[in-house]
Amino acid sequence: FDFLSFIQENSKTLENKNLSREKFLNEMTNRLSAQSETGNPTIKVKFSTKNKTEGEKFSEEYTNLAQKYLEKKENEFLDVQIKLLEEQYQFLSINNDLRTTKDSLTDTLVSRLAYYRLIKNDTTPLVRLISVSTKPSLNKKFVLVGGFIFGLFLGIFVSFIKEFSRTLDWKNIKS
Repeated sequence: FDFLSFIQENSKTLENKNLSREKFLNEMTNRLSAQSETGNPTIKVKFSTKNKTEGEKFSEEYTNLAQKYLEKKENEFLDVQIKLLEEQYQFLSINNDLRTTKDSLTDTLVSRLAYYRLIKNDTTPLVRLISVSTKPSLNKKFVLVGGFIFGLFLGIFVSFIKEFSRTLDWKNIKS
């Protein structure tokens, strides 16, 4: 629910973001769903709305919001990890000469610190919008004309069956 709260605070396109937190979370858990196949990094996100423009705009905004949210969480995690590793590095450098000491723990610490700094400086986006698909709505005129034609043919078929059943001589058929 932390991500949904983030969406509520930062969304510019959602019409329901002014609801109370509980109502917003309840509504968004029904309207927004995500699914992923095992081992596949691609996530399919489904957003249900009656307003087509809101859906299209939110699909583009969703990737930006997800990117910002993940960057925020990643930076928080990396800041804590880098701070801890730097403290450990300072402690080890005070007690040992790191250039001459070949210890697996020290090597792991240095490589991990370098790795986390590299990840923190990486600007490659984690979330990308691959495609947007909208479910087409039914055309009311087409549905009405189709229903009228279907009803007409159904009426003709029923009247044909009635006339046909009257012309049959059931006594000859039974014998």
